[in-house]
Amino acid sequence: MTGELIELINNVNDTGKKLKSEDFIVKELVLNNGFMVFSKNEQYNSKEISKFNLRYLFDKYPYKHRYFARYNLSSNDKSIVFILYNPSYANPDENDDTIQNCIKLAEDSNYGIVEIINLFSLRSPNHSKSSLKNTNSVNKEFIISYLRQISNDENKDVVLAWGLGKEKDSYCKNLIEEIETVLKNKQTFIIGVNQEVANEFNHHPSSQVWNGLGGFANLAALVKR
Repeated sequence: MTGELIELINNVNDTGKKLKSEDFIVKELVLNNGFMVFSKNEQYNSKEISKFNLRYLFDKYPYKHRYFARYNLSSNDKSIVFILYNPSYANPDENDDTIQNCIKLAEDSNYGIVEIINLFSLRSPNHSKSSLKNTNSVNKEFIISYLRQISNDENKDVVLAWGLGKEKDSYCKNLIEEIETVLKNKQTFIIGVNQEVANEFNHHPSSQVWNGLGGFANLAALVKR
């Protein structure tokens, strides 16, 4: 299944054409040139959607898992891949705060393409750790395979942006260690305030995280690890 997912993504990236899949569905973006890849068969029902604050964002796209998102910002083919925690409200019609901030960082640093993957694929702003872990087998295999594929690609930079303290959880700790092993020979970035403090904190790009520091737009920057 993971091989099919990667083939699907590579084919859209390379040719712009969507392969047919029984397990995954590709949706083109409305606001940006790009696409998202969702679980095709695993979908929220109306009762589950009713529990979300912004449930209208799930009515049209009720897919439970989002595995990948790509935003084409310009003709520049230099890419930046953000590894976040889990998808929230963003869908093909509307960006959420986190996506907007990732796009801003990319544009400020002259990247032409933004790719988003996550430690967990479950689309849930109201998630529990157990629900994230229990539904993550496909995503875990996918992100390791995808990162291995791009580990020697000098045209793709990677940002570790899942947020503070995630390594305290044993599942996350093991997954993060796998990610860092795959990327051990690749220069990676985090979102920091400055070089002195950046390597101590793996910040998430949500504005809520940055409000107490003085604001994402004013302070956030990509910093080499």
